[in-house]
Amino acid sequence: MFKSLLRRLKPLPRVVIETERFTLRGVSREWLGRHSFRWAENEAFLDGLGWPPGPYTRRKWTRRFTRSDNRKVFHFAIFPRGSDHLIGSHGVFFTEPGSALLYVAIGDLEWWGKGVVQEVRAALLDFVFDKAGGHRAYGQVHGRNAASMYNYQRLGFRHEGTMRQQRLLPRSNERVDLVMFGLLKEEWLARRSVREMRPDPPSTRNTG
Repeated sequence: MFKSLLRRLKPLPRVVIETERFTLRGVSREWLGRHSFRWAENEAFLDGLGWPPGPYTRRKWTRRFTRSDNRKVFHFAIFPRGSDHLIGSHGVFFTEPGSALLYVAIGDLEWWGKGVVQEVRAALLDFVFDKAGGHRAYGQVHGRNAASMYNYQRLGFRHEGTMRQQRLLPRSNERVDLVMFGLLKEEWLARRSVREMRPDPPSTRNTG
């Protein structure tokens, strides 16, 4: 018990990932719960995750997130580059050695439909496979979340199965399917290699 307490108090290893438009910072569950609490009243956000509508206390909201250690469980806070405005989070959970479960939550609705998930998740897949020892990444999407299924497929994830009527949506009390997507390290590396070999598109700037 004492060792467990010491591990909780020890600062997390600092993990920062930069993309073209965003900065991802590894944060604790407590930090994420405190700074994302405003999302707890956002019905569209909660419906996308299949989370209950609340009401939430800050403590209850924080407990919706798994405790992170930046070794097997990561929460990445997402910021536009050069800004401290939190727009979402992306989690990576190693449920088995080398097998990483992914989740994403974009709480700022102004950023919906602007390619955040594609850009951020691509960088995190590089992290999972190049640095964190992953050999497989996978995700679980409830059957009403078409946008999430599209995002997985765009990055090369394969449909690996459907658990019929597995998830109960709390607000509508409707039972929906849980759809499974997976991606192997060699599949991602092959996809990345093809992308890196493509020539840059020609400039459209008018040079006179």
